[in-house]
Amino acid sequence: MNNLDKLISQCPCPVKMDAPGLFCFGYLKRGLTPQCPTSVVVSDQLTTNYAKFSTLAHELAHAKCWLAGCKCMSNPNHTNREYHAFKSQLERCMGYKRALRFTVTHINRISSTAFIRDMPQYKGHYTACKRLKRTKLWRQALALI
Repeated sequence: MNNLDKLISQCPCPVKMDAPGLFCFGYLKRGLTPQCPTSVVVSDQLTTNYAKFSTLAHELAHAKCWLAGCKCMSNPNHTNREYHAFKSQLERCMGYKRALRFTVTHINRISSTAFIRDMPQYKGHYTACKRLKRTKLWRQALALI
């Protein structure tokens, strides 16, 4: 069983891989409440297992927060929920070097001024990534790649 298959087996909800036509890498399709059906969707734009792994790790963190009733999911400010997801994504990718490189590159892109200028609707993602880059976990990730 490869890394991606292992991660899929740990998901607390159904996972749809290689979904066509997404504008993003992946998302959590939430039920109206944590008791309603929830699923994780990963885009067909991702052609490598390490990119799929990284994205699934992020969306899995959202699913776990949603299903556990974490306060971050009810807050209209997305910063905390994105911080939880990016932190968990980084932690899960620590043992998978290609996924870790992909994740670090992705976090660097999202925390750039060009990204927030072009995509102001993702301010929560931007702020979460900036916050994550000030942590010991971030420094450990950089040391591994």
